[in-house]
Amino acid sequence: MGLATYVINRVWNAVIVILVAVFVCSLVFNALMQINASIRINQAVQTTIQRLAAQGFQSMVSYIQYNAYAMRKWHIAINISGKTYSCAAIFTNPKLMKSLEAKGVDLEGVAKDCIEKFVRLQQMYQWGLNQPYIVRVFLYTWRTLTFNLGPPLYTYEQYGEVNSVFQLLLIAMARSVVLFTVAYAISMAIAIYLGLRMARNAGGPLDRAVSVVGMVSNSMPLYWVAMIMILVFSAELGIFPSRAYETPPQTVAQSPLALFEWWSWHLALPIITIVMLSIGPAAYVVRNMVVNVMREDFVVVARAKGLPERDVMYKHVLRAASPPIATNILLGILNTFFGAMISERVFQWPGMGFLYWLAISNGDIVVLMGLNYMFILLFVTLKLGLDILYCFLDPRIRVSRAG
Repeated sequence: MGLATYVINRVWNAVIVILVAVFVCSLVFNALMQINASIRINQAVQTTIQRLAAQGFQSMVSYIQYNAYAMRKWHIAINISGKTYSCAAIFTNPKLMKSLEAKGVDLEGVAKDCIEKFVRLQQMYQWGLNQPYIVRVFLYTWRTLTFNLGPPLYTYEQYGEVNSVFQLLLIAMARSVVLFTVAYAISMAIAIYLGLRMARNAGGPLDRAVSVVGMVSNSMPLYWVAMIMILVFSAELGIFPSRAYETPPQTVAQSPLALFEWWSWHLALPIITIVMLSIGPAAYVVRNMVVNVMREDFVVVARAKGLPERDVMYKHVLRAASPPIATNILLGILNTFFGAMISERVFQWPGMGFLYWLAISNGDIVVLMGLNYMFILLFVTLKLGLDILYCFLDPRIRVSRAG
């Protein structure tokens, strides 16, 4: 199989995975949307009827007259004594109203029934529930794939004014990248260096010390350590602010250098906390990957040839260990794009994790669908990139594919 055919097959598989995953998500979220929408429709109906009833019968008549055209269009009708009447016809025809009133018909009850039917149908059109479920699923799948989910159901003041769900997601993701991706890049750079040093002297003092630190830090929840760090360095010592996200003053916002210093000061404590907890576990993972490669026959042969240890480590061992290391790094970077729900709440940083928490709390199905689609899209794209990258990082894969 040639490289081009291999890439085409991988791209085709990625497209199929995205389509199937989005369709399944659309099935689930449309069912949730229907439940959520039914509750909101009932609330809207009750609120409208109570408001109009409190203002009197004439207010209900005026409401029906104002919406008479839409009621005729949607055929809003009511049955009175075995005969069907158009709601618009009843309350726009004074003679018919008097005739029905003379027959003892409760016109106020009729008005309430007409308003309930109209508001309910109006809300169903607004939520898209007037179409069959399977049609809604396919339409929702298409809208998701084309980044056209519309505006969020709620307002999110922490992210400013937005016109669409994906605009909201891009703002949130950019903030998560600023915090978590920067912290992850710093910790991985240090972890790779420490991991190589640990592997070269497996069982040595550095290896044992970092391994112990890694196990301890890996057992500590980030949000718990974050609260301790805020308590010590913000509340007690006053070195860093307790809130990571604050609107900079106008004088600061006008100067790029002052703005950089402002955000560096606010993000210093969260970044230090994340780096402190992630270096040990990451270095231990790199160390194990490199140690496994160092036991391979080609490493023994390279050393038998008398190559310097530095060349053996960086030109042979590290290159062979680069695929799993690259996988670990890139998957870790992907996770940083979506932040951390509890930790962002503790640091008060409105990123993707904080947005996820708000969307769940509000029952904002549209935003939740967008969040899941972004994760599916980025994960599958990253997996595709890794499959192609492996061909260049590991010669054994390239040879097997070419053969």
